[in-house]
Amino acid sequence: MMPLTVKFTINKPKIMEAKTWRNILKRSWAETGRYWHRWILPKHFTRRGAAEYNMVPRTGEHMKRKVQKKGHADPLVYTGALKRAALRVRDLRTSAKGVVVHLRGLPSYVKMRPAGFGSPHMSAELTKISNNDRKKLILILDKNIQKNINKEQRSARFSTG
Repeated sequence: MMPLTVKFTINKPKIMEAKTWRNILKRSWAETGRYWHRWILPKHFTRRGAAEYNMVPRTGEHMKRKVQKKGHADPLVYTGALKRAALRVRDLRTSAKGVVVHLRGLPSYVKMRPAGFGSPHMSAELTKISNNDRKKLILILDKNIQKNINKEQRSARFSTG
């Protein structure tokens, strides 16, 4: 799996405890990971996604055979096993520093290295993100951090007393 790497600095509010801040970041990263799995990953299985993520073009022979046998020309889909497995199962591992989305039950050919020059590296294609996706994920993370800070402040305000 290719990790999504976004580097930035988030300053902890001065009045907040470090443990509370870590929990806010973990929850925010988890929500961002769920967003990627629900909204960005499915785009990889569309023709528009193939263009957006600069996927390696398949040979004309392959595409012709795929359309004849399966009746479609969708990228990363032949029988549909990869698409079903990737969109069905997810396992989020979060920390205050980020999130890793583990896709379980993928067919073995996804994890293999490309067969030769010009062959697609399917796991890299499956996890690519575009610049637009990167910007959207940063906005989602920021929104989630703000939401979780506000939620934390509300619960702290009402729980004391």
